[in-house]
Amino acid sequence: LFFNCVVNVNSGNGSGVGNGLVTGKLFEPEGVAPAKGASVVVRSKSSIASITASGITPVDKPLYKTLTNSDGIFSFDTIPNGLYVIEGSDDKGNMVLYDSVLINNPDTVILPDDTLEPAGVISGTVALGENGNYPQVFVLAFGVDRFCQVQTDGRFYFPRFASGDYTLKILSLDPEYEAVDTSGIVVKSGDTTDIGVM
Repeated sequence: LFFNCVVNVNSGNGSGVGNGLVTGKLFEPEGVAPAKGASVVVRSKSSIASITASGITPVDKPLYKTLTNSDGIFSFDTIPNGLYVIEGSDDKGNMVLYDSVLINNPDTVILPDDTLEPAGVISGTVALGENGNYPQVFVLAFGVDRFCQVQTDGRFYFPRFASGDYTLKILSLDPEYEAVDTSGIVVKSGDTTDIGVM
């Protein structure tokens, strides 16, 4: 029943200014075997898609992408100073999130080992006035480059969120609905977090 939920991944090559080193190790869901070949991406903490009259434009921020090696280790050796979100995932729907990773060259950031877990879901409902146009309302997630169009009944549904805390922004092309930011949305592995009516 849900539709128009998008995960946008634009690969970068790590060629930004700076030499920040970030490394970490991921394990399979049982926490024993290293997660080989998992995808790991880095995005700006503040990155978010933009809404215009012509629709949604994905974020235009530096993005770095790599795969874990046979030992489950990933590393990035050229990341500019800033605050980032690092997200790992495999092809089985398991994910992990490192939130608010500060890069301050020339420091080396060694992330704690972590384990991929089944992704969670965020859902909710947007309430408009009697003449509100729900398909003109969009829900965006900061730092993970996801956005979703609200259905005609006001509901929205986001699949594929790693366990962690998230901030959503609800934007509308309908002038009767003001933008709303909702922070501290907690997602747990394999669960659905319903944030209620906005």
